[in-house]
Amino acid sequence: MNHDLHARRSAFNDVSRLRSTLFDRLIASQGITMSQAWLLTQLFIEDNLTQSELAQRMHVGTVATGATINRLEAQGLVTRTTDSHDKRAKRIRLTKAAYPIGRAMGRCEKEVNKITYGDISAAELDAMFATMFKIRENLQAGLDANSSDDTPTVRIAG
Repeated sequence: MNHDLHARRSAFNDVSRLRSTLFDRLIASQGITMSQAWLLTQLFIEDNLTQSELAQRMHVGTVATGATINRLEAQGLVTRTTDSHDKRAKRIRLTKAAYPIGRAMGRCEKEVNKITYGDISAAELDAMFATMFKIRENLQAGLDANSSDDTPTVRIAG
């Protein structure tokens, strides 16, 4: 196999995986994992979401989301309350204990970005992100064009 072709095929996955691994190592001192931090991030963006809403935003199943919520609840970082309109649904809320973790997450993100973008110029970053946004749009259009009525639509906020 052509080495350049292989490197191009794996570049997206490698960058994502390496950034996640680095963040996971940095945030470990706070007693949470990358997946827990990702769920907390969704609640910092918009608190009081249902488990289904969180799963949809994170692009994972509700069972996996439930397990993550269980761990965060056991740590005292989130609480579950019954939805006032749908008694079957539980709303997930941040606790006061989550806010210092959120600040630590922000520091870890800054460090990951500092390492990731190191010696890359602002112009190179602007060009890279413009290209990434185009790639995301192309992929979203491909998903939209190839979805059926029974296939859930994936939407990535931009």
